[in-house]
Amino acid sequence: MDAAVKVAVKAIPAGDWQAHEDGLMAETVHCMGKTNRAFRLVVIRRPVQLNLLTGAQEKAERYTLIASNRTESAKETVAPV
Repeated sequence: MDAAVKVAVKAIPAGDWQAHEDGLMAETVHCMGKTNRAFRLVVIRRPVQLNLLTGAQEKAERYTLIASNRTESAKETVAPV
């Protein structure tokens, strides 16, 4: 997840995130590297388990990113039939 992808993910409006399994899912469009061709980026955001040994309470999230050119919904792209 490079700096440009982080900017794209942070720019996803709060209202675009939808419930997905144990987290949230949204999508955006992104251009990779020096190409002018955009592709679809499906983003899954899940909470990370807190550190049970230290009792740390910091908020942490794990992101899974899927670059795709598929046309079906984000949910179908993540788990095709």
